[in-house]
Amino acid sequence: MKPFRPFFALIFLLAVAGLFLLVAYAAEKFPVIRDEVGVRLPLISNLVEEVCPSEAFQENSEVPDTAIAFTTDTVFVEPKDSAFQQDLTDSIQCLSKDSIVVDSTITQSVANFEYVDSLENPLSVFFEALKSLKSNGGKVRVLHYGDSQIEGDRFTTDIRNTLQNQFGGFGVGVQPVVPYSYLPAGFSQWSSDGWEYSSLIDANTDVERIGFFGGVSSVGGDLWAEKVQVKRRGGIRNSKYTRLRLIYGYSENNVDLVKIVDGIAVDTITLSAYWGIEEKFLSVPLSAKKVELRFVGSGTFKILGLSMESANGVFVDNIPLRGSSGLVFSGFDRLLFRRITEWLNVKLVIVQFGVNLVPGNLKSYKYYEKQLYRQLVALKAVQPKMSIVVIGVSDMSERINGNYVSYPSVEKVRDAQRNAALRAGVAFWDTYKVMGGKNSMPQWVFAKPSLATKDFVHFNFRGAKKVAKMFTDALMLEYSNFKQQKIIKADTVSVDSVESTIYSREHE
Repeated sequence: MKPFRPFFALIFLLAVAGLFLLVAYAAEKFPVIRDEVGVRLPLISNLVEEVCPSEAFQENSEVPDTAIAFTTDTVFVEPKDSAFQQDLTDSIQCLSKDSIVVDSTITQSVANFEYVDSLENPLSVFFEALKSLKSNGGKVRVLHYGDSQIEGDRFTTDIRNTLQNQFGGFGVGVQPVVPYSYLPAGFSQWSSDGWEYSSLIDANTDVERIGFFGGVSSVGGDLWAEKVQVKRRGGIRNSKYTRLRLIYGYSENNVDLVKIVDGIAVDTITLSAYWGIEEKFLSVPLSAKKVELRFVGSGTFKILGLSMESANGVFVDNIPLRGSSGLVFSGFDRLLFRRITEWLNVKLVIVQFGVNLVPGNLKSYKYYEKQLYRQLVALKAVQPKMSIVVIGVSDMSERINGNYVSYPSVEKVRDAQRNAALRAGVAFWDTYKVMGGKNSMPQWVFAKPSLATKDFVHFNFRGAKKVAKMFTDALMLEYSNFKQQKIIKADTVSVDSVESTIYSREHE
């Protein structure tokens, strides 16, 4: 028998350790895979000690989806905003095991919004903007991110209609140049074949940086000529836009744009070469039925989105990301996203994900809670002047012994979302609860008429409308309560030699 050689044993152990670390890395990097296989895989973050982002993060280093800090490498060529970078750094606190304990004092409002009990409602920025809009006019934007549950403008259309009916505004908001799912009601859209669309959830670093509206449409080559056409349909609010807002950029050369209204060329514009992001407003007569935009140029040219809107009011953008769990925000170029939110005056971001996580039926979703929390912190850090609300996952059913029952993981995912929202200081709204809780989905599927599809996962348009109405009713009730209350911060006074700040609430 050959003698035992310690060298070979060491090589074997190193190989096993390397394979273990590779599996752990894959589990950390691609959580969706971990969910789908339904096996409890090790995570790198559980194998090494957590460190403060300020110590671990290096300028221009590549940051994974699970990190708090936004990626800093950018192709934007304007000087960096050093003051903003410092503000961002100061606003991100070190995460440790001790810092992820949810505050025990939680407010659940009569409108079913939950948030950490504090002196400022996390929706106050949005509500203040609505109050100002009602009295002074202007524009307020809402970005609605979600998974396949909001495709085709489901949920979003009813949120938009409620806000526009009460505060003004027309138009469907931002749409991609190349439609990638069924379109919202109120218009039809067509684009020529030369456009290439890349989704935010594709493995494309450039799109991850600037795909703020779900993806990027691009064209390139020595010489190209491409078209985009939009046409009104019906008389609903979505179709009554009076201008197109083109958000574009990263053009190597000048691009000529011809605007054609009902078959007549009415304007020719030169979009100057610019390696960053720009916007252009194009007026559209309310009487116009069809508008065509013809682009002629050479080299790279990208369009982030085309918004159909009015001059004033509330605009709500539907941004569906099929297959996503919502862990996309840390990939955004923070300076560009801040610029976009300021251009559009974004005052509310709705985050609605979860259905892609539930089928994994994992024992714990603590990893997702941490990741979602970091995404929410990153959103708040890049733009503190906007409110955020997390809409929790809906009930989902699987068939066991002929009966449709809730997945065991639905409440775990819901709880992870709730905890992440409360720790991040944003509002949470519980879809699972308002639709009836455990085993409620079959009631929606078998309702007459049905309110959900027979995959026992997705609402149909009737069901989405019903849930959206419950959400907007809650939102408007919360807004009404906010208007009735006025928080007064008194001057700091000394009581028994201890500095104290007195707060009082009084009704207007």
